[in-house]
Amino acid sequence: MEVVGIALGLGGVAILTSPGGLNPLGGVALVVVSAVAWAAGSLVNRYADLPASPIRMAGMQMMAGGVMMLSIGILIGELGRFEPPGDVRVVSSRLCVSGRRRAGGIARL
Repeated sequence: MEVVGIALGLGGVAILTSPGGLNPLGGVALVVVSAVAWAAGSLVNRYADLPASPIRMAGMQMMAGGVMMLSIGILIGELGRFEPPGDVRVVSSRLCVSGRRRAGGIARL
């Protein structure tokens, strides 16, 4: 499975940096920034005082990623085009409430 992951990663790098790609310079910049972010994360992971719970760590990573994606989306102007239909708002609200209840039950275990 590792070989498949490595092959897919190298394929992605080839697509991002190929001369005939969508934006070769942007692809190269994305690859370099990704490598720097991975290295920084590895250093922080080694020396930081991290929670013992893997579930909490996964949640923290997802929250950080969500905040970053939201920030980037707002910076590039996606917020003005965002208009979810009414049923999506209702379902999202329900998922937030039920997810919170379940998370509270898991935390008590």
